Amino acid sequence: SPPPQIPLPPLPPILSPPLPILSPAPHPSPIRSLGYRASMIRLRDEAASTSHSPEREIGYGITDSWDEIVETLQGAPVSTDTKLGGYVREYMTQMRST
Repeated sequence: SPPPQIPLPPLPPILSPPLPILSPAPHPSPIRSLGYRASMIRLRDEAASTSHSPEREIGYGITDSWDEIVETLQGAPVSTDTKLGGYVREYMTQMRST
């Protein structure tokens, strides 16, 4: 036989807060229409503080000194004959003559 049905009291009405009034859609922005990458490039160009890359901590006390390395190398004399190059040429000459 089916289980007996127990009558339940009626549920109270569900009260919901009034719906918010939607604001009109924002006007199309030239930055928003560019896309993320283009807007980031534009913002970077407009912000003076981000126009150069500051020296930053990499970790374990190591700093990003790439600019210093490039400046040092640009001032270094160009060498066409290094010790190793001389050794290689000397070795190749000996190998050809034997």
